[in-house]
Amino acid sequence: MILQSNNNINTAIFPFLLVFFEMATYLSSDMYLPALPTVTHDFSLTHAEAQITLTSWFIGAISIQLLLGPISDHYGRKIVLCFGGVVFTVATLICAVTAQFHLFLFARFIQGMGICFMAVPGYASIHELFEQKKAIKILALMASIAILAPALGPLIGSIILTIFHWRWIFGLLAIWSSLSIILLIIFMPETVRPSSRHSLQLSLVLMSYKKIFCNKRFMLTISIFGLLFCGFITWIAAGPFLVMDEFHLSPLLFGLFQALIFLSNIIANQTVKQYIDRIGPQKFIQLGLHICFGISIISLGTSVLFPNFMLAIILTYIVYSFGSGLAFAPLNRLTIETSREPMGARMAVFSTIMSGFATLASLLVSLFYRDTLLSLSSIIFIVMLIAFTLNKFYEPDP
Repeated sequence: MILQSNNNINTAIFPFLLVFFEMATYLSSDMYLPALPTVTHDFSLTHAEAQITLTSWFIGAISIQLLLGPISDHYGRKIVLCFGGVVFTVATLICAVTAQFHLFLFARFIQGMGICFMAVPGYASIHELFEQKKAIKILALMASIAILAPALGPLIGSIILTIFHWRWIFGLLAIWSSLSIILLIIFMPETVRPSSRHSLQLSLVLMSYKKIFCNKRFMLTISIFGLLFCGFITWIAAGPFLVMDEFHLSPLLFGLFQALIFLSNIIANQTVKQYIDRIGPQKFIQLGLHICFGISIISLGTSVLFPNFMLAIILTYIVYSFGSGLAFAPLNRLTIETSREPMGARMAVFSTIMSGFATLASLLVSLFYRDTLLSLSSIIFIVMLIAFTLNKFYEPDP
């Protein structure tokens, strides 16, 4: 009875501990942004070299998901996640103390890999621990917390810089991640029993991946999810340039717009958490898609008629953020449910594809954004048009 009680407690607090570590991994990018000019000066870098310190983190974040899936299916979720947390912490400490630029760059790459360790075994455990609607509630709650990293990370980093040296950003993150990993070691439940662990035989691993990638329902559902996410990421990629460079507004106003957009997403996630039992995941997905597609049409028309009305695009993203927030957690769970392959393999493919869509958003902004409302609205509209078209082929489970 005591053992069962302890297991229940561990299961209840594990999602909060996972998102606690998740925020540390995200903040290693978001808190670092305000320090970039100082880092450039201290290491005597060119602007291109300084940009590489960001790029190396993103490369790390998409590097090893497909390796970690089978490894966590074989050895268990907990040992893989906690090992990754230790590696992330060591890399963060190196960033805090090294005077060698190339070592700093390598440590930034390893930091980015922390995203992989968090996303694959961590979120695989969430899906294994909880049934559908409970998992969606937890995913929505975790998303509401995790989104605080991009929302507040640059502000927190700026505050630290006014008081301490930039290296303290990494020092504090090392303390943060150390605490989170210690708590995960103590409280994280292991969801893969020794009797149900999967072989690491290469042919079996490749067969699992082939089945997932050839699963039409999996690929269709994650494509809809990824396109919604892609539209959301376009704001992160283009928003600062639009608000501060093109319309010459202050960083404070940009921060306010950023807060409103992320707050809208948090409200949507809380709405899902509150009403998922009554409404169901399918209706939330359809509602979210219709809201996002509708606002993309309105935004495109507004940007043609009023090309200098910047608040229109802000309102667009506030509404889009809400609509996508309604669909994100249900799509997350329903994507995973479309396959019966080992959970680690499913999460590895899921995480890899979602990283690809984030990269696609950045690429679309780089290629087609022209410092105008129309160019940004066009990107959102095209992305949502494709998602809405794919939705016509989406058939929910009976």
